[in-house]
Amino acid sequence: MLMKIIIVTCFATIFALSSFAQCTTAEAEATPLTWIQSNAYKYIGANGKENKANTEAMCKKMAQIFELFASAFKNNKGFIGRWKAQVDNKNGDGLVKGLMDISMTKIICKDNGELNKSNMNGGFGFTVYVNGFVPQLVRDKQKQPNFILDKDKVDSLNGQTVYYIEKAQEKDPLMGFPLHFYNWDNYKNTSIIMSKSNIPLFKPISIGEFMGLFKKWTTAYNAVWKGKPNFIATPEDIDKFTSKCSKEFLAKPIIYVWDGSEQVVYLRKTSYTDDVTLGRQWVTLNPNYLGKNVSETSVQFISLEFYANGGDEISTKILADFKNNFDFKKLQSLLGK
Repeated sequence: MLMKIIIVTCFATIFALSSFAQCTTAEAEATPLTWIQSNAYKYIGANGKENKANTEAMCKKMAQIFELFASAFKNNKGFIGRWKAQVDNKNGDGLVKGLMDISMTKIICKDNGELNKSNMNGGFGFTVYVNGFVPQLVRDKQKQPNFILDKDKVDSLNGQTVYYIEKAQEKDPLMGFPLHFYNWDNYKNTSIIMSKSNIPLFKPISIGEFMGLFKKWTTAYNAVWKGKPNFIATPEDIDKFTSKCSKEFLAKPIIYVWDGSEQVVYLRKTSYTDDVTLGRQWVTLNPNYLGKNVSETSVQFISLEFYANGGDEISTKILADFKNNFDFKKLQSLLGK
């Protein structure tokens, strides 16, 4: 049984306003970055039940991850740092999930010399998903526009959760990890998926396997959305398409290159590519990646999202320094533990 939702929130304390009673721009920019943690845990679970052992184990691991980020910025000044962490339900493969938000906001002085605590212009942050994915990057519940019946239903193939993953960028890798962009300007929100280097995290779903899922999804879809033959496909349409495809084609990993707005486009060979950098791919987690007897609180993979808020010169420079100087290999070394 999945553990109940347990939320652990660790808020960084904000500098006291009185400390900046006569704040000036020079003083604000010279103030060392300080991270102050709180150990006040708040549990939220059905009927008041929670698995404290899992919560404490995962929270300790997220604290280790946070220290790597804090260390990367220890010499920076002029920012206020905040972080919070959450321990969540298990994912579809039985691993406890963690979620951590880390943000840094510039210290800004008002005209009257007081500290502006609510400054939203300038700064940057990170969201770290432990044993989980950035929702806009990898989806397990929302398959396609005009395709979704139950957004809370997780689909599976051979007992494993089915995901589709946004395409990785062909250029500009980050310390050897492929970058994924999902924001309109390719800048504010950027993501990587970090996994153990010796074995692939994902197992591709073949075009033939997908067509079996497609038949199930479209049967349910067509029962709700009738009268739109230009957009929907029927199980008979799918069988007709597969009967014309070679075994070699159906055995290929499914990587599609269209926006998913019409189901019938799945029934065109031109909708697919062999290059994973050019399209979206349907996958499951690789069973060989997780192995046997894996602890449910072990850190098996990490999805990291980072963003710059406002794009001011100082924040942009520090974020660039992070990309070049953060110890990604040390973070990767925590995987499997």
